[in-house]
Amino acid sequence: MNNIIVVGVNHTTAPLEMREKMALTSDKMKEVLAILYRYLGPNVVLSTCNRTEIYSVGEDPLKDSQKLVQFLSDYHHMPRGEFTSRIYAHIHEEAIRHLFHVTCGLDSMIFGEEQILAQVRRALEVAESNGTLKSPLAHVFRQALRVGKRARTETGISRYAVSISHACVELAQKVLGDLGTKKVLIISAGEMGELTGKIVRDSGATNIFVTNRTYERAVTLAKQLNGQAVPFSDLTTALVNTDMVVTATGAPNFILSRDSMAEVMKQRDGRPIILIDIAVPRDIDPETGKLENVCLYNIDDLQTCSQANLDERKREGLKVETIVDFEVARALRWWNNLRVKPTIIELRERSERVRMTELEKTLKKLPELTPEQQESLDAMTKAIIKKLLHNPTIFLKDEDRGYRYLPVLREFFGLEDGKN
Repeated sequence: MNNIIVVGVNHTTAPLEMREKMALTSDKMKEVLAILYRYLGPNVVLSTCNRTEIYSVGEDPLKDSQKLVQFLSDYHHMPRGEFTSRIYAHIHEEAIRHLFHVTCGLDSMIFGEEQILAQVRRALEVAESNGTLKSPLAHVFRQALRVGKRARTETGISRYAVSISHACVELAQKVLGDLGTKKVLIISAGEMGELTGKIVRDSGATNIFVTNRTYERAVTLAKQLNGQAVPFSDLTTALVNTDMVVTATGAPNFILSRDSMAEVMKQRDGRPIILIDIAVPRDIDPETGKLENVCLYNIDDLQTCSQANLDERKREGLKVETIVDFEVARALRWWNNLRVKPTIIELRERSERVRMTELEKTLKKLPELTPEQQESLDAMTKAIIKKLLHNPTIFLKDEDRGYRYLPVLREFFGLEDGKN
């Protein structure tokens, strides 16, 4: 019988350097999903700035988990020994619980953050659009989204929650103070850049600049922020004149090197600059942080920010755990019923065949029976079968016992090896 499996790394198990090696950009996702589908079957890949996880189903979870680990090793050209101790694998109940924790924000770097729900939904949609997701895994993912919504509507976790973008702005305010007089450059016109830009704007910043390799996208976002678009070719000039930079592109390589920033700093006449890199893989060469008057922060540095309301968020998290416990039990009941359903159908079909065979024999021996008497005999035998199968059916549907005793019941009723 199939079990859900999840294998992955996140901010609690792997450093940023490893997470960015294992991050999967959107342009690689279709290829990865297709390979995994041939490799194991139905799957979903969740890759965010803080995690890369593969969800699949398999009959041999331990063996299939190792296959997924080997896939990650082969695909990313990383020796298994380099990351085996950093990777986690959860099987079935714990895999479902982990997924529900993820959608509720309980497994996020910034406890309770809300963006993860949209990221899980997008992962589900991408898998479905590429034909790599089928029931029952799809059912569990849709339930996970509902669990995430329940957590945010039935508890106060979203009231105290923050996001990576919020933490980014909080960090900037701690370093720079009031952003109202500062020049802020957003290098990204994607979702994270948009979210951060809006929070920067709402924090009082009035001098906001946006640049992107596609200038039209920069113009669109700049209009939303009441800011100004900058051609990517003018990036150096923009860096010379800004106080704060937030970069969140999906580029596979650094867009700001140490040498390029060294040239920028020469033109700034000693004025300090704060660089906040919230991209994974990183946009800014870490060596840039060694330059004089350059304050460089990456996504892991944000974990220490946004401590306000942390106690409240964790208290609400206990309420969310109660919801998760209930929903995990619900998911397991559904899954176990799915597992035993074919056996219940087989048992009923076999019983019906036996009933019909014996009924026909009996009716041949009693030709004097009227149609009404024949119908009564038919109804009586149906009732007998129904009553005889009632307890076995209830037993099979029992979430604690049914699945464990399924092989015994199949053998007991002669359903093994195609017997009928």
